Amino acid sequence: KYLHPDGVFLPVTAWDAIQLAPQLRFYRVESKLFGTSGWDDEILLEQGGEYVDGAVFPVSFGSGSMNPATASFSYFYRRKYDIQPNVLAAQGYDTAEIVLDSWEGRTPSRSALEEHLNETSVYFGATGMCTLGSVSIPRSAYPLVQVTDGEIVSID
Repeated sequence: KYLHPDGVFLPVTAWDAIQLAPQLRFYRVESKLFGTSGWDDEILLEQGGEYVDGAVFPVSFGSGSMNPATASFSYFYRRKYDIQPNVLAAQGYDTAEIVLDSWEGRTPSRSALEEHLNETSVYFGATGMCTLGSVSIPRSAYPLVQVTDGEIVSID
């Protein structure tokens, strides 16, 4: 507190963040909050309130992304379920699409899936770019978001 930090990094879940943020305010630690991708949870907005406003954290899946595959998935998911999709929904969708693509024009089998995975080097889906098979392209950046007026918005 007395060192006046520019920010406080809380490597915890969204649940823990909503417990800690009010305590920081109580003890007059006036610093920007930084978190992890685990903060991308509705509980942060519903119960974090003013204590998490301005918090910045990365997301492994940005439902507000302008990537065409992500934007399309997010749009149709929201229409169908009336909620924002999360990373698990996007990963499940991509997995199902990869499996179904592997069986297109072939007899559905484990070997057909394995062959397809080895033939496909990069897949662009709801979660963004995914590398498959023997190709390994590390993902070096994740989108950053910020809590602004009770919403999670992308930082450009």
